[in-house]
Amino acid sequence: MTASADRRTQLSRAAFDVFTERGYRNSSVADVVAAAGLSHGSFYNYFKNRREILDAAIDVGLAEMAPQLETPAKLADTLEDFLDVATAPLASLHSLSVDNNKLISLIVFDACAIDDELTQRVIDIFAEFAGAAQRQIEHGIAAGYLRPNLDAEVLGEMLITLSLVVLLPAQGGAALPGGLDHVVAQVRELLRAGLANPV
Repeated sequence: MTASADRRTQLSRAAFDVFTERGYRNSSVADVVAAAGLSHGSFYNYFKNRREILDAAIDVGLAEMAPQLETPAKLADTLEDFLDVATAPLASLHSLSVDNNKLISLIVFDACAIDDELTQRVIDIFAEFAGAAQRQIEHGIAAGYLRPNLDAEVLGEMLITLSLVVLLPAQGGAALPGGLDHVVAQVRELLRAGLANPV
């Protein structure tokens, strides 16, 4: 890595730490360069303003989240495998929200309130996961273990929406009723009852 790239990475990492700790709106360029241990002027060699480095900070956060949010490449061949794949993200997201609640707050909740461009970026992130869920559902329909009249696109988006419930407790929301395992079990049975091909 060149010295220039290293300093850009250093600033991006510092911005991520500052924004997740203090919130984007409560942070300044001066806070970022102080956290990075660089001069104020050096910031503008790499970023135009605070808003531009926010994108780089979000990239840092997404890279950290990637191992826990990676969607399975293999398509589920049985109903039970499908239910495993559909509900596994609930546990991963809950763990992530507990361990990195400020990261979740920045990417999932705060970013949408900043501007339309960031709102679209968050929508695109969710759409990517919804697309992965859609492919699993389409495969399940083709394999015969899911009902043939399902709208895979709508249901893919619904699965992503369901996953948001496990993020809320760490953001100050109510505790999960009955705990995480109970919520996962209930979602699993809801999907079984609603999607499984009875034939």
